[in-house]
Amino acid sequence: MLENKYFELMNKNRNIILIGAVTLFIVTMGCIGSTPDKIAIAPLPTSSETAPQTDLSSLSLPENFRSLSDGLKLIPSGISWAYFANLKQGTGIEEGAIPSVDFYGMQIIGMLNSEYSENSWVELHDVGKSASNVRSRAGNDTDNILSTRPFIYSTKDRTSSVQALIKEPGNATAYNTYRFLLEKVDDERAGYAKINTSAPSFANVSYIGLISSGDDITGEIAFGIKDKAVVPLETYNNLKNSSSGRGFRSYDIILQNNTLIIRMSSNLNNVISEAAQNYGIDI
Repeated sequence: MLENKYFELMNKNRNIILIGAVTLFIVTMGCIGSTPDKIAIAPLPTSSETAPQTDLSSLSLPENFRSLSDGLKLIPSGISWAYFANLKQGTGIEEGAIPSVDFYGMQIIGMLNSEYSENSWVELHDVGKSASNVRSRAGNDTDNILSTRPFIYSTKDRTSSVQALIKEPGNATAYNTYRFLLEKVDDERAGYAKINTSAPSFANVSYIGLISSGDDITGEIAFGIKDKAVVPLETYNNLKNSSSGRGFRSYDIILQNNTLIIRMSSNLNNVISEAAQNYGIDI
């Protein structure tokens, strides 16, 4: 599941602290990730430094940073992947995709994580309020800009362009590259949403979003189609037809022009497993 993927980061150049729903993984200092699951460095906490779970009721994300689409409007084009996690949506995996409270000394509740190449990336962090007492994580190869909202944590080659876009959003953003697909999904309500240039052979981009829906999770998968003739619709329709017997409450497949959208509702594990095993999308 989600936490297993973080073992890939052990030999990278950034440190990661991940808190999943069940298991805590701690990776020691000195690592920078270059996989779609990298997240920001955090120091190794001691038991006395570990803060209790933050009450999120008084915290909110700014209007310009509440979804994957919002985050992509604040970074330049050229990404290979990006995900957005919103801790307040509570699908059950957001904490594993966001640095712990030890990173800034307060809880990050919204994060965009994106990568351009192995050594070029941008993260945007928001703690749900204006804050002046956070500590910077800037280093020799990274910047950590705390005067903006959201905060910028990035390799130095990306900082100035992100600052400019936060100040005045323009057209040369990552959002414009994927607008055709993101306009057809509900990433505004997603607790976790990811877009990726890694996709099946019939597509050039993939998307997954997880939305909390009562006791269930609505999973939304989308592909930007480059070759409609090889879309395995029969296979996907068979998955739909067998879905109720496999624990899904709903299952829809929509093919529209150059996009394919699959929406399903079930428990979290079922949705994640279906995405990985039958659509080639890992969280």
